[in-house]
Amino acid sequence: MRDKQRLPQYAHPPLVQTTLAVDWASIVMEIPEGSIIDADSTSDRSASDLKEPAHGMNVAQSKRFPGISLAELVQRLGAEWSPVVDGATTVVRNKMGDRQLELTDQGIAYSWLGYDGGRYPKYEVIRDGFLRVLTVLSKGESGEGLASGATEGMVNTGWLEACCWRVEYVNRIPKGTVWETPADWGFFRLLGNGFKSAEPLVVAGFEGRWLLRFPKPFDGSLNVNWRHLRANDDRSDGIEQVVLSLVAEGTVQATGAEEGPFESLLGACDRGRAEVVSAFQRMTSPAAGEYWGIAAAPRG
Repeated sequence: MRDKQRLPQYAHPPLVQTTLAVDWASIVMEIPEGSIIDADSTSDRSASDLKEPAHGMNVAQSKRFPGISLAELVQRLGAEWSPVVDGATTVVRNKMGDRQLELTDQGIAYSWLGYDGGRYPKYEVIRDGFLRVLTVLSKGESGEGLASGATEGMVNTGWLEACCWRVEYVNRIPKGTVWETPADWGFFRLLGNGFKSAEPLVVAGFEGRWLLRFPKPFDGSLNVNWRHLRANDDRSDGIEQVVLSLVAEGTVQATGAEEGPFESLLGACDRGRAEVVSAFQRMTSPAAGEYWGIAAAPRG
């Protein structure tokens, strides 16, 4: 292995992105006065039919957070945030570039980004940011609700009802850290020593995906994705690397009316995050964990 000082330094190697996300069960199309599209423009069409621009705005953009304009959303988030609209997706980033909010017709994804080697905050910090975005979308910082109408069994967030949750951790593992050639990829236990059986052929790369189910009663699954990027790949920043992502996801289960509007959603994200961290520790070798400074998960 090369000296760590010659490689990008990560405060929590090899993690470079953490995302908390929610998909909506439905879009409430009761458009209040002053929103970015008005009721007249939608009276003859359903939400799924809204594809043409109205009043100079992208209607698909309006569907992402009905009742609140993009400008108002950015204003509520704070002066350090600015939008970048790209096709079917709206991305809002902070000035430092280490926080990102992605909005689509299906839901939102709030991320910490550490690709530049930035210091990884605690999970609780990212969770607090995600909660603030949910609060802004549903009630605003003033606490005044934009709309209501909960569906039984769903978590009501005001305008939008949470249906599914997702927690994603992306790890960037450069060549020269815990591996030099594909023959060293045994540090990832799901691969084992399988590549050695290909000799005398030489393995030049590999992409793989595993789908794992969590044991009952936790309703969810874990997607594990492995992608080898060569140095000349546009996505690699000139560094040959393995991108290893773990994505926990499942449905939101409302467990009681006495809960706050986001308790079931955040509770599921907390459990998903714990499963992702535990799985990463169990799927990687003790030697790799020692190199990264990550404690090994208990066996058995």
